[in-house]
Amino acid sequence: MIKIIFFLLVFFLSTFLNAQEVITIDYCIDRAEKNYPIIKNELLIQNKAEKNLKVLNSGYLPALDFVGQATWQSDVTNIDIDVPFITEPITDVPKDQYKVALELSQVIWDGGAISGRKDLEKSNTKVEIAKIANDIYAYKEKIVDLYFNLLVLNKQNEIITIKRWQLREQIKELHSGVENGVVLQSQLDILLAEQIKIEQNLIDIEYEVLAVREMLEYLMGEEIPEFANILLPTPNIKANNSINRPEIDYFNALKMQAASSEALISKGRMPKLMAFAQLGYGRPGLNMLSDEFDTYAVVGAKFVWNIWDWNKTKRNREIIGINLQMIDNQKNQFEMFQQSQAQAQIKRIEKYDKLIMKDEEIVELRKGITSSYSSQLKNGVVRASDYIIALNEEQAAMLNLGMHEILLSKAKYSWLMAVGKQNENN
Repeated sequence: MIKIIFFLLVFFLSTFLNAQEVITIDYCIDRAEKNYPIIKNELLIQNKAEKNLKVLNSGYLPALDFVGQATWQSDVTNIDIDVPFITEPITDVPKDQYKVALELSQVIWDGGAISGRKDLEKSNTKVEIAKIANDIYAYKEKIVDLYFNLLVLNKQNEIITIKRWQLREQIKELHSGVENGVVLQSQLDILLAEQIKIEQNLIDIEYEVLAVREMLEYLMGEEIPEFANILLPTPNIKANNSINRPEIDYFNALKMQAASSEALISKGRMPKLMAFAQLGYGRPGLNMLSDEFDTYAVVGAKFVWNIWDWNKTKRNREIIGINLQMIDNQKNQFEMFQQSQAQAQIKRIEKYDKLIMKDEEIVELRKGITSSYSSQLKNGVVRASDYIIALNEEQAAMLNLGMHEILLSKAKYSWLMAVGKQNENN
């Protein structure tokens, strides 16, 4: 009779779960990622990059400056010869001189410096966005841990609830035995004490579930329905262990950034040509022998080429080369670590597969033992404590099976996260 009721309970429970709202790990990860505040920085970074590129592009446009200058000099140009046909004395040029001017300049050729700065800005943007992707991936791993913790707690609650139901049915049977004088009251009291202990366990699990759910809900930015069906993931494992995590994109972005910096250094040594025009007012004007304020205008072109920089460019390139080697070393170390993590998860998957096979055998045996003890207890053949031991062993076997199934799923999902193939499993 107990077996029939038990199977009916399982049937109705499964029917109820099918009518519930289903929550999957991928749904939780997706909601948490969208709710993660730092993800908004990606748009800000792109907006900042666009503005920086506009600033750099303005370097191709003419520049208009207002300049002013006041100087005093220790000597000036003098003409000390006598010119017979000049009757007026030549005025000495003043040693204090002043000028203000509007100066228009236009870059004609900058050796690719502006273009190099734009490439570096784009590389910097890729690095910042890749860094955000790293942070988001680490955030996803926290969601995965919370999700599987919730599954473990739910499984514990499920197994202990079944044990409570079994114990209640046994207590009903023993009540009848006590009333008929077949079973001692002390045997019933042992079951009642065990029932209280089970209630304590359920209270403990209930509050742990609430704590984990609230953390998960907070990170997701939405509530999980109270009776939602939290599905156990069934990840697909492939033989390919190639690493495809966002950290690889981050290392590659760092290398591109270093390459852009090196290119900019080289372009900094290229010759530069610019045109300029100046309209000014000062003393003296263009006539250096005049002591009067006057207007003036100058138009011209200027050529600049830094032909010697004391090996500054060479040393900067060597520094970038060292940085590239360090980035490669970090990338290789990361890939080695993730490969070892992935391999460790493969071994865990093999372990849990084998353990589950044994668990299923143990559960069947323990159910038979518990059923036998239940009949013997009602007939006064065994003590209540013996029945509780058998019931606890059955519960432990069922819990081991449930835990190993969850741990198998987590090992598979951890493999996906280690190699960066979590999105491919959706």
